[in-house]
Amino acid sequence: MSTLRPVVGVRPVLLYHLRDVPGAASLPFVAECLLDPLLEAAHALAELEDGTELILLDAHRTQTTQRRVAAEAVSYLTSFRADLSDEERKRLAFELVGDPDGAFPHGTGGAIAVTLARDGRIVDMGTDFGDLGQRSHRDYFDQEAETEHEQQIARDRRTLDKAMVDALFWGHEQLWWHYEYATERWARRRHNASVVRDAQLADVRSAPDVEGPAARPPLVPARYSLWRAGVGHPFLSVEEGAAARDSGGHYYVRHSHPGGDALAEFLAREVLDANEVVLTASGHAAVAHAVRALAEAGADPGGDGERNTKNGRSRQRKAIAPSKLLMANDVYRGSRDIFLKWVDPTDQSAAIEVKIVDRERLLEAIDQTIDIVYVDSPSNWFIKCHDLGALAKAASQAKAKLVVDVTLQPCQRALCSGADLVVCSLSKDVSLGHTMAGAIAGNDPKVLGKIRALMLDWGELITAETAHAIHQHAFSLRDRLFAQTTKVGLVRQALERHSAVDRVQAVDPEMCNGLTGSQLTFQLKEAEQGTMLERIVGQRALDPGACLHLARTFGAVFTTLEHLASREKIASEYRPKINRGTVRLGLGCEPAEQIIGELMFSLDATAVQPNRRQTAVV
Repeated sequence: MSTLRPVVGVRPVLLYHLRDVPGAASLPFVAECLLDPLLEAAHALAELEDGTELILLDAHRTQTTQRRVAAEAVSYLTSFRADLSDEERKRLAFELVGDPDGAFPHGTGGAIAVTLARDGRIVDMGTDFGDLGQRSHRDYFDQEAETEHEQQIARDRRTLDKAMVDALFWGHEQLWWHYEYATERWARRRHNASVVRDAQLADVRSAPDVEGPAARPPLVPARYSLWRAGVGHPFLSVEEGAAARDSGGHYYVRHSHPGGDALAEFLAREVLDANEVVLTASGHAAVAHAVRALAEAGADPGGDGERNTKNGRSRQRKAIAPSKLLMANDVYRGSRDIFLKWVDPTDQSAAIEVKIVDRERLLEAIDQTIDIVYVDSPSNWFIKCHDLGALAKAASQAKAKLVVDVTLQPCQRALCSGADLVVCSLSKDVSLGHTMAGAIAGNDPKVLGKIRALMLDWGELITAETAHAIHQHAFSLRDRLFAQTTKVGLVRQALERHSAVDRVQAVDPEMCNGLTGSQLTFQLKEAEQGTMLERIVGQRALDPGACLHLARTFGAVFTTLEHLASREKIASEYRPKINRGTVRLGLGCEPAEQIIGELMFSLDATAVQPNRRQTAVV
């Protein structure tokens, strides 16, 4: 029995998955014996030197999907073949597409549906995939071509057929896209069945259970091993940190690491324009520690109050009014969730009252009642920069502290503009997504000392391995950001020319020290295309040669994208609701032309829709 294997090296656009057909696979699998002939056909087409490429439209098919396909075939024949009995229609339908209760070819992994692309655009082959009319007969346009366009269709069908037949596939005469290898029908039609009996695929099999992001192999082999080797962890409570510390030898609570000090010094001097930098477990942890340290300013260690003896330490705190934190409504949802965790009425020393206002009203909302102003700049989804100088001035007049998250790229000189603290995720641009950490930068040694003490309480410290990995990548950060700025400009121009795109946004370089970093967003004219765009990109999740990937982090080695509205629960909770057609793109280190080529192809493929009108008789 031939094992099912993922297709790697042939670009998939799995149409049943895009059309929400029940049971349709989101990843392409075929019988193992098909891989070599399939790649042989693909290589033969690629050698034509006219930009021709083989595209995979369908591969292994589940029985659920096959039942739908067979039912639609019977329904079609009912409409166009009134001369046949019900039994004859059913038999003819099963001859065309396969019996869902038998060893149907796609179920064995021995059948595929393919088409051509040229110069990154899917070729018009005369009919849609799945059309059962006469125009889908492989040689129809050899006999009926009346225009130059139809003559080109005939040539393209012959080109596809030659490549597949030369690779020993058998093609269905009535379905130009359908080819089989090592199936019973292939053995009967192409070879002497008795000779190839042992190679036949005669059993329907289930594809491996590899659906979803968790099943995707690491894109960089060492990426997660670094995490497992000892990246700190953002504990949700002091008790969790204490329990880890008491467990004996837990790596989360090492208190000093060679390399950590060197990394902090480098980030302070070369990246964040700070006198001091404190390192912590993640970008979210950095925000939490920065804000909690400022919120504890009113705590009185010598006052009356509850004695805290957890984790062997003794502190006394007095109840104080919650610190009031102001933020704009463009802060990434994940950060907002962390803020809500900070509002802990049982821990009055760090109690925080969060006030969220429209971005446009942020400046006027800063008054004497505000203790901390927190902004994400450039903002994650809107890719807009705050005027940090104006914010710092308003915060200073209100005797409030300004915390700026420069997660997307540390290009804005926030401390030079008057911010009190800068927080930065080191998990993205700085470390190229290889490991996980965060940085808190500032010029006030008293505040930074308080943050260090708080981190020891929570047990969130990075390991030597993490510091070393970040240190290595951080040296190239400035050059990479300059290169990415050029790349963003090229990708933006290409997107603005695409008919499916309504608007493109990138960071304002004038407010980011001349750099845009690696981020941009664009609006699709049809929001539904965003879901299909994610599906098309996800269909190549098992292909190491893919250029686009679904988002894990933005600002890493590989180019990633995310259509927020594809996750309905997240999109419905996000405030304010962003345009449902918004796609966020983080450019990686691939060449600009490769990124643009795959992005344009994927956008074009989102427009591939089924044509349900069948106008000819089988």
